[in-house]
Parts: sequence; structure tokens; C-alpha cells
Amino acid sequence: MEGISTGTVLNQRFKIIECVGIGGMAEVFKAYDLENEEVVALKILKREYCSESEFIRRFNNEAKAAAQLDHKNIVSIYGIGQDIDIHYIIMEYIEGVTLKDYIDAYQSMSWQDSLKTAACILLAMDHAHSRHIIHRDIKPLNIMMGNDGSVKLADFGIARALNAGTIAAGESAGSVHYLSPEQARGGYVDERSDIYSLGITLFEMLVGVVPFDGESNVSVALKHIDGKFIPPHEIDPEIPIGVSDLVVIATRKEPSRRFQSAREMIASIKKVIENPHETLIEEFTEDPEEIVAAVISEADEEKRAEAEKKTAALLSAAASDEDFDDSYSMNSEEKPESKSKIARNIVGQIITYASACMLAFMAVLWVFSCYTNSKKQVDVMIQSEFTVENYVMHHSSAVIKALEEVGMVVITEDVETDECPEGYILSQDITEGTMRAGDEITFKISIPVGSKRMID
Repeated sequence: MEGISTGTVLNQRFKIIECVGIGGMAEVFKAYDLENEEVVALKILKREYCSESEFIRRFNNEAKAAAQLDHKNIVSIYGIGQDIDIHYIIMEYIEGVTLKDYIDAYQSMSWQDSLKTAACILLAMDHAHSRHIIHRDIKPLNIMMGNDGSVKLADFGIARALNAGTIAAGESAGSVHYLSPEQARGGYVDERSDIYSLGITLFEMLVGVVPFDGESNVSVALKHIDGKFIPPHEIDPEIPIGVSDLVVIATRKEPSRRFQSAREMIASIKKVIENPHETLIEEFTEDPEEIVAAVISEADEEKRAEAEKKTAALLSAAASDEDFDDSYSMNSEEKPESKSKIARNIVGQIITYASACMLAFMAVLWVFSCYTNSKKQVDVMIQSEFTVENYVMHHSSAVIKALEEVGMVVITEDVETDECPEGYILSQDITEGTMRAGDEITFKISIPVGSKRMID
């Protein structure tokens, strides 16, 4: 950062020692507090984020709220400061590395160490959630691994202020890989959103990579919304099923199907540590065809068993009739009539059985149709609002797909240029903000020079 170097003193108190980390919106420096005679960490905002007064106000408010947190697994915030146009946060200095650095160095972690690390983060989450502070940006880069074995979550509460500010889409590349589906939609965010992000982080600890990746932030966000999630044990069979189930439950698309609190997930971690090879969830399928087939199969078995029971009784009765004929020499007219009656009964049972199966099949289709329609209506309600970002220099196909899926109307205008590959967004009429389904946004899209056709 221009103007900040080794030896710089801020407010005649904090002497910069060295830069220890660089993020999208800030840089972290190791500094010496001349007043308290101790080493601290200063998180200094980049200059481009210091020009918006509303952003600075939110940033300061969130930092003050986070400063109230006091937990052994949370990096302490001592206060905020300003030296002319330099805005910074004074934090506890941790001698160690980030979890991201640790994963990059060792590729992955043992499932035992992964669960212990996750449990420490969950304790920090539980403390903050009990005080109505949501992190919103849990990821390995915000988790410190101390040289003394401690695990601490950083930037608790600061992410909310950052997300509320004027942040370009390209600046949040590190966060989008851990984004919950509701955050990707621009919807309601609560404690369960942090649990999703922790689930993605736990996946990365176990496997060494994130579950969803792509060419752009938008494509990654779309995968969080509707991409297929592969359980960790299917990637690495050495990972116990119970450990894998923890990740699966934490990263379910619907918040109501995840762990509902940090404490609930901690309790499940305890169970898994005691019995790692015991599953936490019942086997289930989300394939509609398989659901229908399973229900019909179950109905078939019940009806088949009932029909076989009644048929056996009819055949037994028929056998009794024959014995009666042999013993008492019934006349030739009575015997055919008895067999005809039995045949009619059997045919009737078969027709009843077939009709019951057909009704069961139609009922299942009707229920599934109602479910699908309801789900679409709910999805429309959830996606009624969407936070538009700066998509300039993103490929148009992924952006347009994401916006149209939430009900927005996208208008495109072709612009000939040799300075940009085909299909990229050159400008947009709405820079940033919240929009609703049905709102229009216009993009100017790059096309090769000479590709426009002249119309007579």
C-alpha cells in the first residue's frame, strides 16, 4: 500500500514492522504499539474503499460490534483508528499461519485434525451468533492457526460491513467459493449461512480443494445454488462415512435441512469422533423418477401380498369343492358353475389390484406435481430481490443466465471492439444495487469488428 512501509508510524503510536497478509480489500501489518508496548496486527483498508462515507460508517459500526466479542477462538479486536485518509483496525496479533496457507502447504488434513479445527471454529460461531453477529465470510483465509496450536476465527462481523459496501464482483473471488446459496441469490442470511460456509471449509480441509470452481465468480455462485455436491468419502474412500455426512448436512442447499445451529453441529461432531464409521443420515434420493418408482413398488408389494392371500383362499375353496364332488358325486351342472364362479373372483381380484396400482401411480404424480409447483413458487419468492454487482469484464453467458434465473430482464447491445474477446460485458446501465424480479438491466457485449451485418 502506497505510503505504508516498514517504520511508518500511525497516529504517533503504531509503528509498522512488516506486511503479513494481503486481501482483496485490506492489507494486514504486524506493528508495535508504542503506548502499550506490545505487538498488534493492523488491518488497513485499501485507499479505494476509503472514499465512501457510508461504507466507512458501516465498517466502523461493525468493527465496534465485533470488538465486544470475547472468546478464545476469536481474534480479538481492540479498536479502530484513522490517520488522515488511512483507516485501520487494531487486532490481536497471532504468531502462525492462516488455514488457507496450511492447506496449501500440506494439501489436506487428517479427518481427526479437520474435525478438531471445525469444532474450534464452531465454538467461535456459537459465541458470536448468541450476540446476533453473523460472520458472512467464513473461509480458510479468515482462520488463524497459531504456532501454539490455537485456532482462531478472524474478521468476525467485519465481513458484513464489507459486503454492504461498494465492492466490485471481481474483488470477492476468494469468498465466492464459500458462499451459501442464499447469499448467492442475494436473499436472507442467518446463522445457517455461516454453517454452510464452514461445511465448504471442512470439505477443503478433508479433500484439499473446494467442491465448486469455475471460470468466473458468477459461474461458481450458480453451482452453489444448483450444482451437484459430491460427498467427500466418494472422492477419498479413506474418509469415514460419518465425517462425510457432517459435510453433506452442513452444505445442503436449503437452510432448513442443514444443522440449525453451531451447537447442533458440535454435538454431531462429538458423535462422529466416537463412531466415525456410523452414518448420520438415512439413505435418500432426490431423483423424481426414483421417488415415484419407490412409492409404486411399495404399493405394488402391499397389493400383491393381499391379492396372493385372497387367491390362495379361493384356490383352497376350489380344492374343497372338488373334494366335495368326489365324495358326494355332485351332478355335472353344479361343478362347472363352481369353477366359473372361482374364475370370475380371481379375474375380479386382478382387476382390483391393477386399478389400485394405477390410482397409486396417479396419486404420486399429482403429489409430485404439487410439490414441483410449490417449489417453483417458493423459489420465485426467495429470488424476488437480487443484489446486482459490477459485472464489467465478466463473460456475458454466465451473468445473463444467473440474472434471468432470478427473474430479471436482461437487454444486450452488441459493441464491435478489437480490445476485448467476444462475449464479454463492456458496460452496464445499472452499476450496483438491489433489484427485483422483472426489473431490466442493459449490458453492452463485445463482438469482433466487422461482425455486425448491415441491413438494407
